Amino acid sequence: MPVERIIRSAAAAVAPGGVLLFVGHAQSPSWKRQAHADVRFPTADELLAAMGLPSPDWRVEVRESLRTEATGPDGEAGFRVDHVLRVRRLR
Repeated sequence: MPVERIIRSAAAAVAPGGVLLFVGHAQSPSWKRQAHADVRFPTADELLAAMGLPSPDWRVEVRESLRTEATGPDGEAGFRVDHVLRVRRLR
């Protein structure tokens, strides 16, 4: 997963006491579901596992998926779902 390399590089740059915040799409927007049927979005747990963070050195502070009401490009009502992960480097 290409995002895995990015997340691990970002985590390596976090100093002790620092925070890594990741926000990413959990699925296609509701008005585009069929347009991206071949795209697989990782779950929040899969993203956390991809970070490969040693548990004694990191604390998960936030792991959630947020649904946000949104308007599509043609004015259609819909929603987006995004994952939010915030982890703190303890040492």
